[in-house]
Amino acid sequence: LLWRHREVNLVHLTTLYPGYIADFERRHPEAAGLSFADHQAALYRDAFAWSDYFVRHLKTRGHAGLHLVANYASLQGKWAREQGFTPAANQSAFSIVQAQLRAVRPDVLFVEDCFTFSTPKIHALLEASPSIRAVACYHGVESDPTTIVPRDALLLTCAMGLVEDWGALGFRTA
Repeated sequence: LLWRHREVNLVHLTTLYPGYIADFERRHPEAAGLSFADHQAALYRDAFAWSDYFVRHLKTRGHAGLHLVANYASLQGKWAREQGFTPAANQSAFSIVQAQLRAVRPDVLFVEDCFTFSTPKIHALLEASPSIRAVACYHGVESDPTTIVPRDALLLTCAMGLVEDWGALGFRTA
């Protein structure tokens, strides 16, 4: 295993429902004036969806990690400004994620939203951050993953009935 003999650095890449982001900002107007780290901490205190659970618990085990919400424009924009990064105009959200991966240099990329970050985008992220040694993708619905999940990624699911089907397609599953 990757983490048996050294610290592992994981990036958990996801998106959140736009309605939730709007609701969070309505309930927490003070977040607009916070730094990236403080804004992100406020978001985690809200404990929505998977929040920072993986990263937080990995850190208690001596590992490093970062949870990124790719579609939270104001939060991602804060990171870009604080780092002096000017995103490409035509792909600003994606170029910020690429810059974050270059900066963080993760060993493991965990993609929670494989519909937004399908195979071509994951390959672009791997090119942006050659430090990535393993990719895991979460896919929780019955559908054909061959068009959205890279073949060499570990395919994670909560739908245990799909594990055998996806294994028959050649995916490593858990």
